[in-house]
Amino acid sequence: MRGVPLLLLLPACFSPTVEDGAECSPEGACPPGQTCAADGRCYREQPSFLFRRRIDIHPLSLSEVQRDFPMAIVLTGDAGLADHARDDGLDLHFTEADGTTELAFEVESFDADAGDLVAWVRLPLLSFEDAIYLQYGGEPFDRPPSSQVWHERYLAVWHGAPAGDPTVLADSTGNQNQGTSGDQQAPARVAGVVGPALSFDGVDDQVMIDEAVPLVVLDPEANLLVTLWVQVQGSADDDNTAIGKGTQSGSSTAGFGVQLHKESWAVRLRGTAGNADTVAASFGEASALTGRWVMLGVAIIHGSAGVEQFAVVTSVDGEDVGLGYWQCNLAPCGLDLGGMLFLSHPDARFAGVIDEVRVVDRIAGSENQRAQYENLADPESFYTVGDEETLSL
Repeated sequence: MRGVPLLLLLPACFSPTVEDGAECSPEGACPPGQTCAADGRCYREQPSFLFRRRIDIHPLSLSEVQRDFPMAIVLTGDAGLADHARDDGLDLHFTEADGTTELAFEVESFDADAGDLVAWVRLPLLSFEDAIYLQYGGEPFDRPPSSQVWHERYLAVWHGAPAGDPTVLADSTGNQNQGTSGDQQAPARVAGVVGPALSFDGVDDQVMIDEAVPLVVLDPEANLLVTLWVQVQGSADDDNTAIGKGTQSGSSTAGFGVQLHKESWAVRLRGTAGNADTVAASFGEASALTGRWVMLGVAIIHGSAGVEQFAVVTSVDGEDVGLGYWQCNLAPCGLDLGGMLFLSHPDARFAGVIDEVRVVDRIAGSENQRAQYENLADPESFYTVGDEETLSL
């Protein structure tokens, strides 16, 4: 581990924030995370840092402010991090433009020797022009839980980075929707659209999601959005399901699947009602989607009150491209999609790479999806990382 400069032995800095400024108790006590200062008031204790980088945010396609946006910050071969950050990365820290207001963040992966960082930072407001700071080079401190990055509307978020055990796929939301793979069934970790990703062999690789509550459902009280990044070199002749549950074929059996056929990519959706149709909303022709990273989105939206009808909207790279409907015309209407949720469904093994899978309990608009796509596909148009600044304590 790199040595810690003597300056780091100085007491931590204290700066008032919006939440600070209450009077200390007669005994000099303050709420957790705050310290009684010389003026008799409680201020949040800020870790001391020696270096920082300004990150200017300027999403080109944004026309509306987005709330609670999880922004990916990716640095590759950064000399400042390699030279000055701790080996364990426990000094990494993100703040708002004032340099003191802390931001929730999650470190997906960090390689101090290489200066490589993949982190997710929750922006309370993503606007047309803003800035945050990455600070480092100080004493270690307790990172916030990764779940704080993801608003409660996120039911599950799966990155590709292993959580120590390659057979486990951790859910970053804190909702405990963990993924597991059986013996010899864990997908390999490869370079993804951001950080590590999951490479499935199309033979027996799979990830089974242990859903704390059912995630992909037909529910009149919920509008769902499923997004994932995929990369395939070619689509299989048969159904090739990247994410799905229940039955993956047939006209009368319940199930959901993002299926990558040889000719086209589509969503299969059907509830358990005996007289209802099976939805097949298209993403487009396979020839236009293979050989590159593609962000796929599936929105499942309940129709009019009292009618068991669901619209299925597909999107590619943040743009809506397809539409289908599933409707139950005769009660009883079964809304169960059946079975466990899988990445690479055992009835239709997926051959390709999957990264950044999310299930959201309300529909994010097209503006939000375009911003997510731009953030990962074209980071240079989304933010600029400034030169390293040395701080004086």
